[in-house]
Amino acid sequence: MGLSKTAWRVVGALVVVALAVIAVHLWRSEERSRLAAAEATQAGSRSGTGAAKAGGLSIDELIARGSQAPDVQAAIDRAKPYQTEVCGRGTVTVDPASDRNPPAISELLQRGGVLAGQMGTTMATDGSPARRAIGLRLLIASELDAADSPFSPTGCETEACKERRKRFVPPSLTRLVNLARDSENPLAYRQALVMCDRFRGPAPCDTLTWLRYTELAPDHLDGWLWLAQQRATQGDAAGAQVAMTRAAAARNSQAMLYDFRRGTAELPLMQSDGFDRAALTLLVYGVDAAEYFAPIGIVTSHCAAAAIRDPVRAAECEQLGRRLNESDAVLFVMIGHRIGERLARSPEAAKALERERLELGAALTKAGPEMSEQSQFSCDGTRRAAEHLSRIAQEGEAAFARRVLAEQRAKAGQAGTSPLATPGAAR
Repeated sequence: MGLSKTAWRVVGALVVVALAVIAVHLWRSEERSRLAAAEATQAGSRSGTGAAKAGGLSIDELIARGSQAPDVQAAIDRAKPYQTEVCGRGTVTVDPASDRNPPAISELLQRGGVLAGQMGTTMATDGSPARRAIGLRLLIASELDAADSPFSPTGCETEACKERRKRFVPPSLTRLVNLARDSENPLAYRQALVMCDRFRGPAPCDTLTWLRYTELAPDHLDGWLWLAQQRATQGDAAGAQVAMTRAAAARNSQAMLYDFRRGTAELPLMQSDGFDRAALTLLVYGVDAAEYFAPIGIVTSHCAAAAIRDPVRAAECEQLGRRLNESDAVLFVMIGHRIGERLARSPEAAKALERERLELGAALTKAGPEMSEQSQFSCDGTRRAAEHLSRIAQEGEAAFARRVLAEQRAKAGQAGTSPLATPGAAR
């Protein structure tokens, strides 16, 4: 998962706006889908079977058109030193060309790891397997190098650093895998699987499988999507099709990547003092932004315009679109809308779904914390970020975005404007 300094600047530029979570998730998921599809194509060629193709929706289609995403190239080119406020420590100067963070920022990021370790230790030793799993995820976050945070102005640039990161396995990962295997609690199991995938499957990760997860949680859409992607990567087109059929029939479309968000909702983000609140908020926000979606590439290729010309596939995709629209993840809802657009029986119906999709993304953007490079470490910026995380964890991201959109539509109707106006958070 090593990213260059330039890539981290892109991620950082996206994180500081409200739609950052969607953008980072989509980018990571599409990257993973492209890699998996390339492997699947090679496997399919060898076996003579078809393979999942990494087509589907682009960031431009899902985000930029509707939410007026920030100019990422401008963020990359922003190389001049700038000043930023660090909560409790005053104003510091950041030099994007430097390999060293200002001491105050390093202290803030390291403090987040310390607090996460303390709280993770408490959660990991008390309560249900699900609560213990979230505690172990906090411990894993505390074991990562603070310089690798998406909020760090520096990145891992040297070959020695890249090699160290490649070999790194968090000490608490084994505990999480053991908990998942012994308890077979679905939340703990999928958290362990995703962490094993992130850290390239070190032992004892080979004791866990996505197939077993779908047996533990047969009604969960995400598990079937992961299994479908795995089967496609292996060149097993028939197995991928079976898994996609089960995904369409799944009754639980709650996005598993939000397990961490929901599980950390109890953390005292608003109760601690300014510096500690800022430190913990940045860590939780960073982990949340780096969470993995289920592989959406296989959804968009499975329900591509050419694929749904087949009536059987069209019916299955219509059902899958409904399941995605029931999800608590806005990106899943947007993909569900996109499938609906492809299946719409009239241009007018397709246009209405497109507008709904774009307005929903814009609503989430506009309602997010207004953070910039100059304010993301500040007391006020991190307080607003903590408030936002708390709101969407309690309400659910999709429900939150729909409520905001309804409020914006009501105001736009009174003013005679469009809810797709430029989001205030995208500075």
